[in-house]
Amino acid sequence: MINESISEPVLNFIPGHSIPSQNTEIIEGIPYIPFPISLHTVDIAMFRVNNGIVEILLGKKPGQDEVQLPGGFMNPGETAEKAASRELGEETILNVEFDFEDYHGSYFIDDPRYKDTPHKITTSLFAKFIPYIESLEAKAGDDLEEVKWFPLDSELPLKSFHKQLVDKLKTIVLF
Repeated sequence: MINESISEPVLNFIPGHSIPSQNTEIIEGIPYIPFPISLHTVDIAMFRVNNGIVEILLGKKPGQDEVQLPGGFMNPGETAEKAASRELGEETILNVEFDFEDYHGSYFIDDPRYKDTPHKITTSLFAKFIPYIESLEAKAGDDLEEVKWFPLDSELPLKSFHKQLVDKLKTIVLF
């Protein structure tokens, strides 16, 4: 049972949106508001120059043929920069710090996992060059099965929703 005197101000806090009390469910004392949720992720493009060739680091999940940028969901209370550093470390063992100079915008990701839901993903894209050091190789971790450096100017077997991000970065990196 909903307490009408408390719920109305809480449920009508978004201008132009009113949720009828009879359709609102209270879960553990908090009103469940059935609006679509924007899930915030980070994607990271790491570049290096190896014998004059610009390379990009990409990862592959188990059972998939396509590769993708390292990245993942932000934790509550985490900045995008911290999430990018954490995700890159978890998925590639590389320890890299990111700041505003490495940020290349926010983008809608048409992720097939959310195709039939009202929830959608927005990603913050980070990119950084690191020096080529032969002894410093990325290793797959977390939910990636493999990580590998690919020549940026080659035909990359990218997931469709990461292809748009890499194509944008190519215009910057390969001027």
